[in-house]
Amino acid sequence: MVMFAWGRDGSRRGISSSSTRRRRMPSKRISVPRRPPTQALSRPNSLQNKALSLGKTLWCRARGMASLRPILFLGEKLPLARQPGKMVKARLIDNEDLERSPKELADACYQAALKLLGYRARTESEMRQRLARKGYGETEIESTVERLKSSGLIDDAAFARSWSENRAAGSPRSAYIIKRELKTKGIDAATANDAVSTIDDGEAAYQAALPRLKRFQTLPAEEARHKVTDFLRRRGFNWNTIERTLVRLNADGVDHGK
Repeated sequence: MVMFAWGRDGSRRGISSSSTRRRRMPSKRISVPRRPPTQALSRPNSLQNKALSLGKTLWCRARGMASLRPILFLGEKLPLARQPGKMVKARLIDNEDLERSPKELADACYQAALKLLGYRARTESEMRQRLARKGYGETEIESTVERLKSSGLIDDAAFARSWSENRAAGSPRSAYIIKRELKTKGIDAATANDAVSTIDDGEAAYQAALPRLKRFQTLPAEEARHKVTDFLRRRGFNWNTIERTLVRLNADGVDHGK
């Protein structure tokens, strides 16, 4: 087959069709190693067989479950879940642990809670979640939490006050942000409101802006003003508080830009 093309001088030239075709270079197949599947999500049956061979019990926690539940009990195969893809956590536990008395389980749960408190203070909600992740049942968790609360090792009100004071001293931010942080820790709204009742947003914004201004001394004044404003907004202060803070900084002669 011959194709024609017109040249600059108006003449018609024949072009072979073979010259117009683009030759395809052979592509090299690159083999990418596949990531090994997660046992809990992708291979429930193999995990069951592993539990049988090791003489252990498979526990799993699916979405919406508060704690781990036994899936493979004393070597008997039970259906893992109707929807294995929703399983988010699984672990193997020695069968001997299941034979412990309720008192032994409660004592073990209490000791685990003390170990967690050795790292940092925790709210009641945080403690319940961590103990559930360790596989303890609701009965052991409830008795442990009540025991910790009676001895004063867990006190949500004291935790909220300490959190608010530490924020005000080391990293000032608005009362709104602190209340939101306490909510993520499981503190109820009333306790959080009491904890931030002594916070003055105006003073907190001023104390937060002072050390930040040292970074902006070499910047133009308008750019430094924008950066301070953005920083205070990220700390949760409203526009009125930010405006009063900037006015106060100017009145005090604090340099925030050249």
